[in-house]
Amino acid sequence: MSALKYLSCILLLFFSPRIYSQIPDTVWTKTFGGPLSDVGVSVKQTNDGGFIVAATTSSFGAGGQDIWLIKTDENGDTLWTKTFGGTGNDRASNVQQTNDNGYAIFGTTNSYGNGGDDFLLWKTDSLGNTEWFKTYGTSLNEVATEGKQMTEGGYLITGYFYDQRYKSIVLKLNNQGEIIWEKLLVMPGSADLWANSVEQATNNNYFIGCTWGHDYFGGYAYEWYMFQLSEDGDSLFSTYYFNVGADFLDAIRNTTDGNLILGGSTAYEYIWLRKRNPNGGTIWSRIISVSVADVSLSDIQPTPDNGYIISAIIQVSNNNPLRDIVLLKTDADGFVEWEKRIIGNEIEDALSVYPTNDDGFVLSGKTNSVGAGDFDIWLLKFKNNPPDVNINFFPQVDTAWIFGGCTGPDLITHNLVSTPERDSITIEPGPNSVLFYYDSTGNMIPVDKYYFIVEDSLNQYDYELWFQPKSWPPFDPVLIPFDSVFYFQQNSFEMKLVVKQNSVAIDSLSQFFSAEWGLSVDDNGEIPIAFALYQNYPNPFNPSTRIKFEIPDQVRNDSRLVTLKVFDVLGNEIATLVNEEKQPGTYEVEFDESELPSGIYFYQLHAGSFVETKKMILIK
Repeated sequence: MSALKYLSCILLLFFSPRIYSQIPDTVWTKTFGGPLSDVGVSVKQTNDGGFIVAATTSSFGAGGQDIWLIKTDENGDTLWTKTFGGTGNDRASNVQQTNDNGYAIFGTTNSYGNGGDDFLLWKTDSLGNTEWFKTYGTSLNEVATEGKQMTEGGYLITGYFYDQRYKSIVLKLNNQGEIIWEKLLVMPGSADLWANSVEQATNNNYFIGCTWGHDYFGGYAYEWYMFQLSEDGDSLFSTYYFNVGADFLDAIRNTTDGNLILGGSTAYEYIWLRKRNPNGGTIWSRIISVSVADVSLSDIQPTPDNGYIISAIIQVSNNNPLRDIVLLKTDADGFVEWEKRIIGNEIEDALSVYPTNDDGFVLSGKTNSVGAGDFDIWLLKFKNNPPDVNINFFPQVDTAWIFGGCTGPDLITHNLVSTPERDSITIEPGPNSVLFYYDSTGNMIPVDKYYFIVEDSLNQYDYELWFQPKSWPPFDPVLIPFDSVFYFQQNSFEMKLVVKQNSVAIDSLSQFFSAEWGLSVDDNGEIPIAFALYQNYPNPFNPSTRIKFEIPDQVRNDSRLVTLKVFDVLGNEIATLVNEEKQPGTYEVEFDESELPSGIYFYQLHAGSFVETKKMILIK
């Protein structure tokens, strides 16, 4: 069994038994607007069970764009509306009901302030009447992205401005909107920083979620970046998260268990969630795909069952400007329980979602498929149906991960067996694969196959099995009929079971795999069968780290000339660690540059047509 640890074709499969709800019913929809563009950017449920919507309107107000505050009852019927703004452009970013039952509207204005765009905080009473408003900014263009009322009163606002590069700022305000402190957030060198979300955590520190843009090997990359500030505005720590080179952090929220959930998109094709504790440790990370379309997250909120509700925007196709809305519900571990797609005839955008006190959800955004004019505010209420389908994944083990290894492309066989009580969907890898898991004591236990069990009271469901390759760029899902085989040769993929009733998808369960072809040289002297570059260890490091790579057997002579080089974030070459022909085998080199400053560096392995780059961090 010890030889299994050298298998580097690793299938990472998370499972646990779950109960899945049906896709929620739409209870009602409402539109608000005039002949021009009107967009509902933020919605919350209010203490009386109704809803408050903050919008940006071009149809009403004093001129240009104005902020539009709409109060409705629990059925979405209008109780009152107010507009705020001057002759310029005044835009809302979000709204919050305050501790005194009034409302705080956060946004951006160029009707008031110090020139250009400025942050705006407009405070009203419970009927939307103005109590006071404040602007914050300079002659530059400051754009507010999100604001919150703090638990002790007072407010936080974050956003960004442009001054040769994009920079960000956080303001802490008292109950009357006066500045207590302001914090400038910048990245060194040729880098941009957009602050998109702010949250006060359970430890009373403040977290700011940002997108960091920087030069990357002749191109431009985006990454998640998060700052933690003390109550006094002092920097405590910052951290970044990197996935595929185009990652946008859109929202950070407190969770029901006292942690934080980060939500965003990666390359505008997948949703990326990351749960972490207030002290900096990651609890889990998830990549979520949506049916067959590219998707970008617009909002995420925790739900009373410790899960999450997500609103997102779907790009119908690369050559089609039409957009749809998708609503996703996940469990506490970030796994999708259901997906609801709201389809219009033209462009529909979801911008805000919020859980309601009847276990449903309310969503705001914009539509030009229905309504009075160009874009209209779209408010939708959904009912959360009770669960009626129980999906389990087996085998059940104490630990969360099942691992598999393979020596090359393989066949996966799957089969459906029905009984009066249940349906069993069996997935069995081919002869080149080895499956095993670690039990609670760390022992590796082999398994021959794994399967889904679907239990329902109606016994009237149909099933589809999708394989969604996750290589870069991703391909369309492959719909595989049962009693057939699937030729597995992608580096990574998602396996998705879709449960249907009367041809309508009502539930789905996804399992994610990643793979790295080839075998390492083990104690018996086996030779690698594929190129491989491993993550340096330790990482972060100070002052030295080790880098491991593999050269396979049966390669062309030009592939045996190997270079391993280190670069800084601007693409400047720092060091050449290897520059010579290498025989097939596994190698490890040490990188020690005590003279370099702290920062992010990249190392690249080049052998013939094989090129791979990884990131490492030096911290002093």
